[in-house]
Amino acid sequence: MNQGVQLVANDISKWNGNWLLMGEWSFASPGSAKFTDATLKQYFINMFNTMNAMHSGWTYWTWKQGSGGPRGNGEGAWCFRDLLRDCVVNPKLWDSTSTKCP
Repeated sequence: MNQGVQLVANDISKWNGNWLLMGEWSFASPGSAKFTDATLKQYFINMFNTMNAMHSGWTYWTWKQGSGGPRGNGEGAWCFRDLLRDCVVNPKLWDSTSTKCP
């Protein structure tokens, strides 16, 4: 997982064209990949730092997943709202005044 993040970071650092905008990214993974919330937290921190290297920013796919699938099978990682609600994603990364997550 971290190797993939590093590959993306390397590609971004080599880019010398127009400013980049990452249009879609998520934690979604195949059902065979089992992740804990702690693993997803670290993955988000790594990806967040990588995505912030792009001058134009990024968007996460998607805000709300209709089925509300569990994260254990990768499906729930589509839903940024649930990741924030459950403090898998900590808003303190971009808002130091947030009191949402410990």
